[in-house]
Amino acid sequence: MAERTRFFLALELDPGLKRSLGVYTAGIAPLFAKAKPVWVNPDLYHLTLHFFGPAGPDFPAILGKGMGLAAAAAHRPHVSSEGLAYLPSRGEPRVFCLAFNVEPRGLLDSILTEAKKRAAATMTQDDGRPWLPHLTLARLKVSGAPPLSTLPLLPRLEFLPTSCTLFGSILLSDGPRHRRLADFDFDL
Repeated sequence: MAERTRFFLALELDPGLKRSLGVYTAGIAPLFAKAKPVWVNPDLYHLTLHFFGPAGPDFPAILGKGMGLAAAAAHRPHVSSEGLAYLPSRGEPRVFCLAFNVEPRGLLDSILTEAKKRAAATMTQDDGRPWLPHLTLARLKVSGAPPLSTLPLLPRLEFLPTSCTLFGSILLSDGPRHRRLADFDFDL
């Protein structure tokens, strides 16, 4: 893997949810014309739990050593959408996303704590900012995004993931390319 590889932990959505969200975003796309968005392909939708950023090629192996045990000790979470959001929440938004809630609260804390501990052991930079678990729908190139209150209501989405996934991502000029590196199964 090249040095530009960035890593993140995510939960996969089932294909039906991806299709539903794709239909919704296609319907609202004209409302975002001023912001010149780059829409994420629905096939690539995932709920990002934590973004680690760039790391060395040994990162997946080091992370994987404890992640399987941490995930196996966690019961399968119930995940539901909280609503549409812009990131950052202050200033000019750069990301249009869907925020999620994981129940029971704190369920994924042990997994994320283990992942961050192992990331620190590889000298991976963690910027320390609070992280909002979210699903990126579009990246906004310029200002002009519509107020969230003017968008059609998105029905509540719910799913029960069976695993947490480590992805590697390389940023290319035409967008990111994700590669599934490891799955960590929950206690079903």
